[in-house]
Amino acid sequence: MDRGATEYIHSTDNHDGDAFGNSDEQIADTDPLNSNDWFRITSLSGPSAGPGQATVYFESSSSRLYTLLWSTNLVEGIWTPAAPARMGIGGADSMSGTHNIPQEFYQLALWFRFRRKPDH
Repeated sequence: MDRGATEYIHSTDNHDGDAFGNSDEQIADTDPLNSNDWFRITSLSGPSAGPGQATVYFESSSSRLYTLLWSTNLVEGIWTPAAPARMGIGGADSMSGTHNIPQEFYQLALWFRFRRKPDH
């Protein structure tokens, strides 16, 4: 999607007035001019009680790499991959993790590569 250059002149700008600046939206590959388009977990599913599989649902970009991370402690926990990192499918997407512990927390991380201009 060509958004033009004006959205990225000031990375702290927030043209659509949502909770994320234009630079955050560039990283997530969301539209900085649409306040309804921002990176988030759209829903969760898992066992109703006890350990088992948890699935995180989100809108992905086919040009971003996603990883589902999990921890047993939100405050002092170490975040560990719950599923292998993979490219998004470019739409409604999900990732799952399975652990046999009574309490677990999940977060979704994304990465993309900055492309350097070739040195001349």
